[in-house]
Amino acid sequence: MSDEGSPHEKDGNTVWVSCPACAAWFHVTDALVDRGDVALRCPQCQASFLPGEAREIIRG
Repeated sequence: MSDEGSPHEKDGNTVWVSCPACAAWFHVTDALVDRGDVALRCPQCQASFLPGEAREIIRG
């Protein structure tokens, strides 16, 4: 995951998700995580998974 204050940080998007398949970190909106029934797709390996299957979720 990037360090806090990274120039790559997206404003207003504070939820990080770690892919259960490849462990890559990426941003998602909190609304998608809160719904729980919307499949997320990892931009690194293209794995599709529900938020409950994420390796880890970090809210900012």
